[in-house]
Amino acid sequence: MGDIRRMFVACNDASARAGILCFDLDVETGALRPVGETRDIDSCLYLNRHPTLAVLYATGVRESVSVIQAFRIEQDGGLTWLGQQPTNGWEPCYVSITPDGRHALVVNYTGPEKAGSIVVFPLDRDGIPQPATTWIQLEGNGVHQRQDASHPHMITLMPDGKFVLVTDLGTDRLMIYRMIPQTGQLEPHTPPYLEIQTGSGPRHLDFHPDRRVLFVMSELEPVITVISYDGEGRFEVVDTVPALPPEAQTPVNLGADIHVAPSGRFVYVSNRGHNSLCVFAIDPVTNALSYAGHHTTLGDWPRGFALDPSGQVLVVANQRTDDLYSFIVDLAAGRLMATHHRIAAATPVCVMFVA
Repeated sequence: MGDIRRMFVACNDASARAGILCFDLDVETGALRPVGETRDIDSCLYLNRHPTLAVLYATGVRESVSVIQAFRIEQDGGLTWLGQQPTNGWEPCYVSITPDGRHALVVNYTGPEKAGSIVVFPLDRDGIPQPATTWIQLEGNGVHQRQDASHPHMITLMPDGKFVLVTDLGTDRLMIYRMIPQTGQLEPHTPPYLEIQTGSGPRHLDFHPDRRVLFVMSELEPVITVISYDGEGRFEVVDTVPALPPEAQTPVNLGADIHVAPSGRFVYVSNRGHNSLCVFAIDPVTNALSYAGHHTTLGDWPRGFALDPSGQVLVVANQRTDDLYSFIVDLAAGRLMATHHRIAAATPVCVMFVA
């Protein structure tokens, strides 16, 4: 056995009640070994971990209520339920934890009036979410038939902690807020948003290690938007490139996940329909993206994936074929090489490394 990394997988199949699965990854070979599971959540949409405590957070549905839940991560890979709070909306599709570990940030994709919302939960000293102190109803719509209302898909903090960013699939906007650390309140930045390509539906984003560039993956029109950040609050779109290979001929394709390699040299995205992981090289001077290849995900509908902390292995979750596959990463060229290690997981949608 080589270097071992522990990861958790969110499963979004209420009928199977798969909940959250735990696996160990052998970084040298890409082999995946089942470690444990928890069924304390009926269907799970996203996972994240506390920055300093051994606590895992999950958003999803439990007993027909949309919730954020906290679990203590045990040494053996088990999860001990610590507490939960309702998210006051529907389809809570993302959770982030502030770097100081004091607040959990959640977005509901939709709600009773169609539009989604932002929710902030204080965390106690053990990392357990307390009743929400901030709830923001989002407004607006777009030109696509799925843009009937605001539909936030991701919420996260800038690495420097100065701004909270929300990708709004329903309005083609990257919403920008300032956060008051003491209270968790969010105040709109000036300007309050950055416009993304019309009709593209921004979904997920990730940051370059230099903290001055971010990359946004859109779902409805799969494109990657490159955005510069000056460290003081100015965000600017500098490039937009297709997220599919130049030769791709896929009638139906929805963009999904995006991650930047720890080296800062490559961006990886997943495409549902084309069922591919595409690689883009990042120009070290201009940060422009150039297509560098792709690999089939060996399954159907790759909703989520993750690079292990070393960047040496990528694990993808194929939602419709109920499986995970691992790939060895060529660190110099960014290429993916299939290990053909496959493991079953009921409707996997999110992969999160915790060690």
